[in-house]
Amino acid sequence: LLLSHCARDALVDSKERFNPPKCAPHTREAIQKEIIDWINLRILSGLVMWLTGSAGAGKSAIAQTIAERFNDEKTPSASFFFSRISASPTRVDGDRLIPTIIYQLCLLLPEYRETVMKKLMKDPNVFQRSRDAQMAALFTKPLQQFSLRRFFREIRNPRPIPLLIIVDGLDECSDPQVQCDLLRIIADAAASIRRRPIRFLIASRPEAHITRTFDQHPTFHQNRLRRINLDNDPEASMAILTFLRQEFRKIHESHPLRFHLDPFWPSQEILDLLVLKSSPQFVLASTAMLYIASPKHQPMERLAAVLNVLNTPTSSSIDRPLSKVGYPLYVHLWQR
Repeated sequence: LLLSHCARDALVDSKERFNPPKCAPHTREAIQKEIIDWINLRILSGLVMWLTGSAGAGKSAIAQTIAERFNDEKTPSASFFFSRISASPTRVDGDRLIPTIIYQLCLLLPEYRETVMKKLMKDPNVFQRSRDAQMAALFTKPLQQFSLRRFFREIRNPRPIPLLIIVDGLDECSDPQVQCDLLRIIADAAASIRRRPIRFLIASRPEAHITRTFDQHPTFHQNRLRRINLDNDPEASMAILTFLRQEFRKIHESHPLRFHLDPFWPSQEILDLLVLKSSPQFVLASTAMLYIASPKHQPMERLAAVLNVLNTPTSSSIDRPLSKVGYPLYVHLWQR
């Protein structure tokens, strides 16, 4: 019953999300440290963190990197990655969020799972009820029953690291009203279980209705919502430069046509231009490198085409060679 209402394609390691965006090595390290310190209770502010920024600023890459880190370290977490460009319709369905989080918590917490299963047997129509009722019956009330000692025993964690719940791309949920409703439900749940070590990391664009909900809901004020705006990240340009250097190094080392490359290609001037044109939208740099590194083409010619695109911002998306990369996210962004 529970699984049938989940969006398995929205999980951090789902097959549908093969090769998702993530932070390149040695990039966005300050942002990641701030998030990890907040999760680990080293920053005593807020049960909810809002990671925001314009399209392509790197929100999903950071969320994915944090989620994978928790998975690798066997630290309890649950996640949901919305996407309107996904082939899976479940990844834009806001009604799938709560069941999907509940499902993951059931895998982590045996006693919690028993409580949830009993509730589902007693009320098999719970997923036909409102989202508030679902969250109360299957998330808030079961977790309220646990003492702190029992909670940490359940998550099999010897030290008090909170349980992390990640919701990425909330603005890509298909209905703006549902987006706001989910934010309100998360705020109410966070307030109800504030004595439990649980953190909610929400990533989205700063759409007006989302910003308004964060600004106006009393729980976000009372529990000191923490915000990180990637558009104001002073590290963004350096992170993009580091990424570009790493990717061009890979081309020099392994591209089929590497022996035809100038050993000093590209120049620092070109790298600086790419950083200037990309920042703070990391996605433009990553898409450009995907295009340039194509094994069937000459990288220097592809870079020249990219520079031509970046210097002709008024041309249509049809004329832009980057749109031919086969990278749906780029096309999606450019046509907005």
